[in-house]
Amino acid sequence: MSTLVTLMNKLNRRRFSNNTQRVLHTLIIAKGEWVPRSTFRVASAGSRLRDLRKDSFGGFDIQCRSAASLGLTGGRHTFYYRLPLKDLSVNKLQSIFEGVV
Repeated sequence: MSTLVTLMNKLNRRRFSNNTQRVLHTLIIAKGEWVPRSTFRVASAGSRLRDLRKDSFGGFDIQCRSAASLGLTGGRHTFYYRLPLKDLSVNKLQSIFEGVV
């Protein structure tokens, strides 16, 4: 896990070249907690989350729940996402953040 922490500390957010990197970074800094969709602040956040689930983008186990199912305020159209930290590996992160580290 210390290598993951080292890698995360080396990331230069100013060099992010796409929204997929921005979405993944937001999920990682949430440390496994649920994140509302509005937090991502990128165009097509839902599409970027879907991309991250694909094998070609690392095959991350991104979970999705409605606010109601989590017992939070918001309608059934308010969604929260999280990335369990056990799903992270240096290889997966390096493939997404290539050129940023």
